[in-house]
Amino acid sequence: MKLPIRDIRLDCGTQSRASLNQDTINQYAEDMTEEAVFPPPVVFYDGEKYILSVGFHRVHAALQAGFQDMECEVRNGTLRDAILFSIKSNADHGLPRTNADKKHAVKMAFQQLMEDGRNIKDVDDVSHTEVAKMAAVHHTFIMKIRVDIADELLGKCDYHTSLTIPPKSKQTSGEDTQRLKDELARAKEKISLLETLKRGHKEHDEEMHDEIEALQRKLTEAEQRKPEPIVVEKPVIPPDIQKRLREQEEQLKHLNALHGEEQKAAHLRAEIEVLKKERSKAKVEASFDGVITLIMTHKTLAKNLVELAKNGDLTIHQIDEAENMMDSVMCAANDVKNAIRDIRGNFKKGGALRVL
Repeated sequence: MKLPIRDIRLDCGTQSRASLNQDTINQYAEDMTEEAVFPPPVVFYDGEKYILSVGFHRVHAALQAGFQDMECEVRNGTLRDAILFSIKSNADHGLPRTNADKKHAVKMAFQQLMEDGRNIKDVDDVSHTEVAKMAAVHHTFIMKIRVDIADELLGKCDYHTSLTIPPKSKQTSGEDTQRLKDELARAKEKISLLETLKRGHKEHDEEMHDEIEALQRKLTEAEQRKPEPIVVEKPVIPPDIQKRLREQEEQLKHLNALHGEEQKAAHLRAEIEVLKKERSKAKVEASFDGVITLIMTHKTLAKNLVELAKNGDLTIHQIDEAENMMDSVMCAANDVKNAIRDIRGNFKKGGALRVL
């Protein structure tokens, strides 16, 4: 299915490579201008927008080569479908993946599992093999980078840092309320993590048990002191409208960029047409100059022939050559005269001549 490139969404977080390779884009663009055939990019249609899943290098190359549309493989599916397909597809074709690309794909896989409510730090809940299948990598690769990615997504947890509970007060401001909520969330996360570590580290069982109990006591105390929610009297934009607004702003930037490229192309085409007209005009004017030079040359030739004849230096061959040349000149002169008559006739019938 052929789609306008401006309708293909490139900003939905489906790019599973760490970064694009500009040299590859340049090479693809050059090949496309030479009519090379590429596999169509894979696009998912969610009922409203066309989301690019695979083929970012090809789409950018088509834009760089000046194409307005391109053939695409369109599938029905959601943004999640597009992301999951993108994560594993680059392992099979196209530019070989670097370790950075693989790590980025693994990170996207963990993010999808987190959205499903899975505990990515708990190997019993999310296995190395499961993530390896999603990202099309070996499970040993997951084992090497899992801790770093989990820390990056969830934040590193300092197991010996106590919670900061705000002191009791008669009134609690909105900022205090939010801080308390954040403390509660961190406490729950820390308890979950410590319980996971407890199962795998028997030698620290007693120490972790004491810390878990201390955290649970602080959590209970914090929940008992949780204040009533405070109504903030200011307009709040619903999250779905904020999301749509961001999407529309990104689409507008994309369209503005394409529009700017179209304006540049139109300007260049106009300049080319002007230069073509100037070139045609220059050719005509050069032809007039050539005719004048030719006439002056022939006048000089006539004088030279007479002088050669008087001195006895003129040969029969030279006379024949001069006569043949003059016959050719007379034929060309007759063509010019006929053209001038036609032009004058058109002028009398209502045509117009440019006045210099």
